[in-house]
Formats: sequence, structure tokens, C-alpha cells
Amino acid sequence: MPMAAGANLASPLHMSILGIILSNIISRLPDHGKDGTGMLAADSARRDRHDDPGRLVGGLSAVTWRRPSCLNPMKAQPAPKKGFSLVELLVVIAIISLLAAMFLPALLSAKRKAQRLHCAHNLGQLAVALQGFVSDSHAYPLQSEGGMLWPLLLEKSELSGGIWRCPSAGRPSDIPQTAGYLDYGYNVWGLSPWGDPAPLGLGATEAPSPTGSLARPVAESAVTRPAEMLALGDGFRGGGGMIQDGVPFLWRTSGAEDYPGSTKRSYSRHQGRASVVFCDGHFESLSLDGLFVDTSDAALQRWNRDHQAHRERLAR
Repeated sequence: MPMAAGANLASPLHMSILGIILSNIISRLPDHGKDGTGMLAADSARRDRHDDPGRLVGGLSAVTWRRPSCLNPMKAQPAPKKGFSLVELLVVIAIISLLAAMFLPALLSAKRKAQRLHCAHNLGQLAVALQGFVSDSHAYPLQSEGGMLWPLLLEKSELSGGIWRCPSAGRPSDIPQTAGYLDYGYNVWGLSPWGDPAPLGLGATEAPSPTGSLARPVAESAVTRPAEMLALGDGFRGGGGMIQDGVPFLWRTSGAEDYPGSTKRSYSRHQGRASVVFCDGHFESLSLDGLFVDTSDAALQRWNRDHQAHRERLAR
């Protein structure tokens, strides 16, 4: 009976079509329960029964099962990940080293420039305090008065403690904490040696006498050329090729000594230069050789309030 046979053929044909549809649906689900080819075991068995194009069921040719491309085991396997080879790693390291060598000097230069600007700001604040003192008393502060050194006299202007530290300087570890160490100095003596009875700087018009008489302060009008006379700067005492740092003076004298590494530290603080301000308040960055080695009239005059070279004082 043909109809009965046709009815029997519908069942395996429908099963094959349903199997293909289910296979496509399952292929889009997470890879749980799949065998090594990426297919479910039941789906694999069903394919084996229906993928023969020459197989006949009930006199009719069965539908050929075509394997979806998404189930291709060659495509289902992830591509192997490639790592760095040793040569590539060395090339990357070399490039990084080259970039560091190119940019590190620029970074250091920028840091030093920022430190110089900070130091200039500190000295600018000290110059304002000094001019305020001179404006009030019409005289420059003494080196020491009433047991207070000149920094304490300027502290009356309510200076912040941070301005007394140069960012490019640092207290050496071999200097005891009990020893005084100040980053900035005052032109107390000019070209005069220690104890000179007639100092040429700003700290006094005469040195204190052995009898205990007080020194006289330098009047504001006694400075001949304020714009050309050194007032404050890095705390250096130099002369004869040697510089001592950490002193409360800005002082050129033949009696300078090199404490352990002090000359080297002084030259490295601002790359061979010193930050200074003049009596009129303006800032300059002068070479250390120009301050402590140069013997020209212009180099010597800026130390003394009468704006004279006083070359004879160099030999003392």
C-alpha cells in the first residue's frame, strides 16, 4: 500500500531534518559535553546514520546530511598564541634603554632649573625682608645684635622657615647636627678678613672692640651703588680656589678652607654658579669663578659698599 509506505518514510526524513536543526542550535551553546570534534555524542551518532547519500529508505533516497561549517573541527580549535622571541625581547629592551638615555638628561636639566627657580624665590623673599628692615631702621642689619645673628633679625619680618633651605643643597652627613649649617649667607665683611677693624661689607662699619663696645650698623646711605653691591646669596666663603659651604656669610677671603668635599659640593649646587641678590633687591646667577677667582675691578667692587676694588685686601 503506497500511502502506508509514504507514511512510514516521513518519520526518518523528519528526524534527519530535526537533527540538522538541533545540531545548529547546540553548536551555538557553550562547549559543555562535546567530544574532541566539538559535537555532542548523540549528534555524532545521528550523523553516522544519515550522512550516506547512497542509502535508501523505503525506496526513496535519504536526505544527505551536510555538516555545518560552524562544526568544522579545524575551525573550532583556537589559533595558537605566539609569544615574544628572545630577539624581539632584546630589541624592546634596547629601545627602552635608548629612550631613557635620550630623555633622562632633559629630565635632570628640568629638575635643576626648577631648583634654581625655587632658590631664586627664597632669596627674593629674603631680599624683601632685608629691604623692609632697611626701610624701617635706615640701616642694614648687624652681623649680630643682642645675641641674635642676622637671620634672626630678619625673622622679625615673619619669614617662613622653608625659605632658609636651598633645594639644591643638603646638609652633608659628615657634619655633626650640633654644628651650624646655613644655606644662605650675608655679605657681612666685603673683601675684609675676619676681625678687620674697618670691614667693607654690610654687617658693620667697625668690628666690635675687645672692650666690648658695640659695632655700628651700616647706614642705608653708605652703600654707594645698591644695584651693584652684593647683599645676600648662597652661604659660601671662598678664595684661593677653595670654597666652604654652609656658612652664614657670602664672603670672599684669602682664609677660605676646603672642608671635606665642600668645594666640590659648592660647584655642584648650581652647576658652577651662585644665586645672589643685590642691595636693590634684584636677583642674579653669577659664576663661582667670577665671585671668588676673578680679580678684575668689576669683580672686586661689588663686594664693597664704597664700590672700590680694594685690591690690597686680597693679600690679607
